[in-house]
Amino acid sequence: MASATVSQAQHQFERRAVEVSNLGLSITNAGTLGRPNVRNQPIGLPSMEFPRGTGTEHLFEAGLWVGARVAGATLVSTAAITDPAGYSTGKAGYEFTNDGRLIEERSTFADSDVFSPRAISHQDLIAHFTDRNTVVNNIPISGHDQPLFADVRMESYNWNFGFAEGLSILRYDITNNSEDVWEDVYVGMYSDMVVRNVNTTTETGSDFFNKGGFGYLDENGRDDDGENLYALYAFDVGSNDDPSFNTYAASVIMGSEYRGIEFHPRYADLYQDELSESGLVPPRVRPAFWQFSAGSGIFLRPTDDVDRYGRMANPWPLEVNRERLRTDGINADGNYIQLHSIGPFPEVEPGETVTVYMAMVAAPKPDDYQGLEGKRTDNADSRVHLVEAVDWAFRIFEGQYDSLSRQRERYLVPEPPDVPRIRVELEEGAAIVYWDRRAEETVDPISGEKDFAGYRI
Repeated sequence: MASATVSQAQHQFERRAVEVSNLGLSITNAGTLGRPNVRNQPIGLPSMEFPRGTGTEHLFEAGLWVGARVAGATLVSTAAITDPAGYSTGKAGYEFTNDGRLIEERSTFADSDVFSPRAISHQDLIAHFTDRNTVVNNIPISGHDQPLFADVRMESYNWNFGFAEGLSILRYDITNNSEDVWEDVYVGMYSDMVVRNVNTTTETGSDFFNKGGFGYLDENGRDDDGENLYALYAFDVGSNDDPSFNTYAASVIMGSEYRGIEFHPRYADLYQDELSESGLVPPRVRPAFWQFSAGSGIFLRPTDDVDRYGRMANPWPLEVNRERLRTDGINADGNYIQLHSIGPFPEVEPGETVTVYMAMVAAPKPDDYQGLEGKRTDNADSRVHLVEAVDWAFRIFEGQYDSLSRQRERYLVPEPPDVPRIRVELEEGAAIVYWDRRAEETVDPISGEKDFAGYRI
């Protein structure tokens, strides 16, 4: 196994937030999502605010987990764990760092200062981080003695269209840069989703966090096409905040790419031949929960690599706990931590990359489920906008599939024609308007055809 390293580059922590959509999600170049102190300091970057500008937050902190069996040892590297204050350099469980590179931004908008032909969305945010460092800025990372040597490139894709206003698609390219094979690999999204308005609530401390309700959209929450949505969701079930805007938050595991195959149970039938030829079994996508406090039994907080790996690898008893997860927050006992994982990937060779796609999503409850009484309700009707938002995330992610080439073109969204450049010249008694023809020449990314329908002045 390769030896752990002391970072020679200066670790420079940076946090940026999505601005182009209505979901104010913060990401960092240390592998975490959210801004943990947003409750105590509402002024500043959002954590996972939806709609932006309302103070309705949905996340304390989230982060990537990667676990594997390596040379007889069970190792898990974590970007975040259960902690009352969130990230700080050297803290136990915050094991991903950067090499000094700041977050890169790109945009498909031709008039943007960060326009790039390589951009995927209206606002791409790109971060690089690694678990290889055990000492950063002369600070040892507590308990981080056996890194996986996982180098990660994360890209966040965001759009300003109404149908995508509450979603951010996350792509994680995870590369094994050790000298050893990773076996039975799992990838997870740890999250502490908390849905509360930080501007209007008067509750602090544990009272702020223990009003949560939780659920999971699998075969019990399919979209209109009968597809499982693989969405772990949270909502405010127990607070008396009034007024407030009742919403849902969700983490979604959308897919993965492993050795040229879309490696996810949603696509198992599509890639049945390739899976059989490769001797692969589709991975499992599953949720797990535990209490923020010490907890007991199945709600006991995992404290070491073996425990954390087990939470990703072993099924959690969801069905017998659905009602408890949904309603414990009514009695101020809903401070549950969430873990959403996919795996196993049988092995990842040195130098090999696995790509995992996730999404963070927020959506409102319908008007009939607003107000104090609406907080308590969690059913198919109250989740209709959440299902729509998650379904849109999948539609954008899946794009178009060519059955002949067996290739997929991702991130296709219905785009209006480009806005023309306009110049106005004033003459006596008149204003002469000139514009270019860019709108007429715009090609729709889905149809592949020009679909200009005319001008309106």
